[in-house]
Amino acid sequence: MPKKKHKKKGCEVFMTNKAWTKQSTVTFSDVGVDSAKLTELCKLLIHMRHPKVYQQLGVVPPRGFLLHGPPGCGKTLLAQAVAGEMKRPILKVYAPELRISGESEQKLRELFEQAVSCAPCILFIDEIDAITPKREVASEDMERIVAQLLTCMDDLNSSHIQAQVLVIGATNRPDSLDPELRRAGRFEREIGLGMPDKRVRIKILRILCRKLKLAEDFDFAQLAWLTPGYVGADLMALCREAAMTAVNRLLLLQLETGTKCQNINDVSTKSQDVSMSSDVAEDSGQASDHLSAKEGELEQLLSLLRNSESPSEEQLADLCIILDDFKESLARVQPFAKREGFATVPDVTWDDVGALQGIREELTMAILAPIRSPERFKALGLSAPAGVLLAGPPGCGKTLLAKAVANESGINFISVKGPELLNMYVGESERAVRQVFQRGKNAAPCVIFFDEIDALCPKRSADEDTPP
Repeated sequence: MPKKKHKKKGCEVFMTNKAWTKQSTVTFSDVGVDSAKLTELCKLLIHMRHPKVYQQLGVVPPRGFLLHGPPGCGKTLLAQAVAGEMKRPILKVYAPELRISGESEQKLRELFEQAVSCAPCILFIDEIDAITPKREVASEDMERIVAQLLTCMDDLNSSHIQAQVLVIGATNRPDSLDPELRRAGRFEREIGLGMPDKRVRIKILRILCRKLKLAEDFDFAQLAWLTPGYVGADLMALCREAAMTAVNRLLLLQLETGTKCQNINDVSTKSQDVSMSSDVAEDSGQASDHLSAKEGELEQLLSLLRNSESPSEEQLADLCIILDDFKESLARVQPFAKREGFATVPDVTWDDVGALQGIREELTMAILAPIRSPERFKALGLSAPAGVLLAGPPGCGKTLLAKAVANESGINFISVKGPELLNMYVGESERAVRQVFQRGKNAAPCVIFFDEIDALCPKRSADEDTPP
């Protein structure tokens, strides 16, 4: 049956017998990814462009790789960029759609058969952890789904199927996948996107703001410094909120101008008693003083909704998004890092710390210097210290110092109280510690501050029942 071609905005869609295959128009220039990750990804795509090179060497090319990272970091967009850059159709499927009682195995077989028939193509399975749990803890139905997926991926490497099909899986929980799926010949490479650092955030902001009208002196570096812990989806929401703030600013200015003109006209056309007008003004002033901030904001929004007058052409021509609009919108956008339960850059500075000048210099050399000048440490063959222990009596400023260091460096900050990680069940405390370090690795560069760490690591000889 011939393929029917349909056109949609942003992509070309080909309807086959069973599903939709899209021709993506997204490229690597539309995705804000670290250069090292992009270089690693490009090495896995050579065989899609030059398959004869691998055939000449008699080597089976890599059939799939796994994209993992926090939600909103751009895994789906990067998979679409791979298809768009290679100019190959992408067959996209959400893993939960394959979980149909009694038909999951058949759906998987049909999906891979369709991918082979559309080869060369990209097969993208989003949220793959929904159908590939570890078999030792999965139900019988899920075991069969995992086994079927393993069989389908092995069939792509068989000699009688020489189709150029690249399988991409995306998940934010790579540790929950079955280990057999992550071995060589299946998802043999894993690319962790992680949380973007300041340099990557600048790149993402430039991509998101390409079509926005910004001020001429807009500082992307300062905005990136103000948004630690933000992933790509959070930055997109921030741009949308900033645009709304700029529009509200224009409408409020127009409303205030119209109110002033109306008051002038009322004074010129109406004669009122001076004492009465002064009493009314005094009463209105007292009423506005008692008006709360929330009520004042509500009154402004209601005034904007009731105002039917459109802005003039001159006002629209001068409308643009400035940095203050983004700063005002920061309070309305909750970044992923804060939703995960750890703080971003604290608001404590060195000005809030009294004395301790010698300790400040030591912390600057141990923590800030490797972040600010990594090339100097590399040239001298020095490595940054893995940790710093702050000791002292209660109330001497240990926590304040840690927050000031994180603020000065502009990096992410995770604050954990030692007793929070303790759990009565065997293995749960160790798992909580691993999760903290995994979050720190995803948010790198990052400072992990363990408050009251003595609750986590007492002397093993003193209490043998307490796990180290």
